[in-house]
Order: sequence, then structure tokens, then C-alpha cells
Amino acid sequence: MALPLPLVPLLVGAAVGAAVTYLLTSRSTRGKITNALEDFGNTLEEEADELSSAAADKVQKATQAAKNAASKIVD
Repeated sequence: MALPLPLVPLLVGAAVGAAVTYLLTSRSTRGKITNALEDFGNTLEEEADELSSAAADKVQKATQAAKNAASKIVD
């Protein structure tokens, strides 16, 4: 007898949905997820600041090198 819906994928999807719902409705789990996401956001912000600072330093060095090269040509 063939079923109109594939039963195994339907049951697996229902189990995954139930597990996700349980995790998201649990207060302690929700707090852990929130804290983990905040930590991740803070880390990304720190890395972006470091990258921006490093890029600004490189631009400043390149500008100085260009000025030095130009002054040698003009002299």
C-alpha cells in the first residue's frame, strides 16, 4: 500500500520542528543563545575596528610613500 505522503521525511521534519520549538521556548536555552549571539556580535565589532585601524595605517603609509616618491621626482 502506497501512502500519498512520504511518511519518514514528514516525521523527521516534525521531530526537528518540535526540538527547535522546545529549545526556543526554554528560558535558559534562550538566554544562552542570546548571550552567545551578543558575544559573537562583540567579537565581530572588535575585529572590524582592528581591520579599520589597520587599513587606515596602510593608507597613511601609502600616502607618505607617494609623497616621498613625488618629492624625488620634483627635485
